[in-house]
Amino acid sequence: MKHLIILRHAKSNWSDLSLSDHDRPLNQRGKNAAPIMGKRLSMKPIQPQIVLCSTAARAQATANKVLAQISQKYEIQFLKSLYHAYPDNILDIISKISDNYQNIMIVGHNPGLTELANDLMDEYHFPNIPTAGLVTYELNISHWNDITSMSSPAKLLDYDYPKKTL
Repeated sequence: MKHLIILRHAKSNWSDLSLSDHDRPLNQRGKNAAPIMGKRLSMKPIQPQIVLCSTAARAQATANKVLAQISQKYEIQFLKSLYHAYPDNILDIISKISDNYQNIMIVGHNPGLTELANDLMDEYHFPNIPTAGLVTYELNISHWNDITSMSSPAKLLDYDYPKKTL
């Protein structure tokens, strides 16, 4: 079994119109939400061993603030190819990850992450993963390169987001 954790970047700041979309930082709400989600993640049984993160400023800031809250050791890779990636692109990236890793976290953007979350399942469909939302799946595969041709849907283990009451 493999596990996939999807993390949408936290709320971003639109106030500086001179910044490109790629360079937008987190706003205060995002800066507050990311560590909260990190603390929640730290209490969950599935922790990332490798994190694949978009190079966008808001995604990197989210990943850093979330991961600062967990004690699990992890590797992190910043990939421009995750910036506004579509589900097929994300699956292709995941399929190239070493099988030494059981748990992968993807940090990126909508609509790709919500579309991926829906594509992995048959039963439950997310209208929209909120900013700083976390979705964790169990995948019935032994090798990451099998993720593009899974014969059974992923099992939803957890869905959490900042406004969800515990």
